[in-house]
Order: sequence, then structure tokens, then C-alpha cells
Amino acid sequence: MNSLSQNLQAPNVSHWIAVKSILRYLKGTSSLGYLYEGDTLNLHGFSDSNHPAYLVDRKNISENVFFLSNGAISRSSKKQSTMSVFSTEAEFKALTTSACEVIRLKRYL
Repeated sequence: MNSLSQNLQAPNVSHWIAVKSILRYLKGTSSLGYLYEGDTLNLHGFSDSNHPAYLVDRKNISENVFFLSNGAISRSSKKQSTMSVFSTEAEFKALTTSACEVIRLKRYL
């Protein structure tokens, strides 16, 4: 989805094929649900920062995923708003985004 959104101004046939593939996947999985098992609701997650796929703006991608009792409840993949000189800086930006998401999720528990 992230790479598709980068080409909204000038889409081509390969982008249309990718969009149709995503829509078929969503249609085929619309009846699936989540099953949360266990006596306790444990919240845990992972955070990462990836090197930029597009070298035009050289901005890293922050990604995170959170689980509640082994079932995914939140996932995010966003381009960072500023360029990072060091990979450690990009990792801290991703971690900050993840910390904000943890605070938001904890409000619901």
C-alpha cells in the first residue's frame, strides 16, 4: 500500500494490477476474524525503521505492529517526516511513534 500511494499522481498498468490484487485479497478474507485466547490480555509489540525505498527524499519508513494475546490489533507503516542522518536517529523516531501507539492502545484496556 505504501509503495502504491507513492504513485497516485502517475499510475500505470502495473499499479492497477497491484490494486486489483489487494482488493481480491480483501474480498477473500472479509469473513475472517480474530480469536484472542488466554486468561490474561498481554500487550506487546515490535518497532522498526527501514531504509528509504525511494532515494528521492531519502526519508526512512517507521513500522510497528502490536499484539494482544498473540492476535495483531494494530499495525502501522509510515514515512518519517524528516530525513535522518544516522540509522539510530531513524530508529528512535520509529520508537517514539510506537510509544505513542502504546499509550493510545492502553487507554482501551
